[in-house]
Amino acid sequence: LSKIMLLKPYRFNWKKEPEADKQEGFFAHEVQELIPVAVDGVKDAVDDDGKIIKQTMDMTFIIPSMVSAIQELSEQVKTLTKRIKELEN
Repeated sequence: LSKIMLLKPYRFNWKKEPEADKQEGFFAHEVQELIPVAVDGVKDAVDDDGKIIKQTMDMTFIIPSMVSAIQELSEQVKTLTKRIKELEN
């Protein structure tokens, strides 16, 4: 849960399509700090000609962390629900 809480989703338009609907996503270098396996490449890398070497991200690697966070939240809800019921009696 702590990892997921540190992720920062952004709403953005791609530079190539500024008029298109906004999308939601993450900055690869921020995800890389938390879930390194999800990102390939190096932040701000350039080739010998000075062209940007883009980082790539595979969002499927984020799913296990999200499922774990949901499970943790579910346990917290169960515990709190039980406490509320005990207080009501």
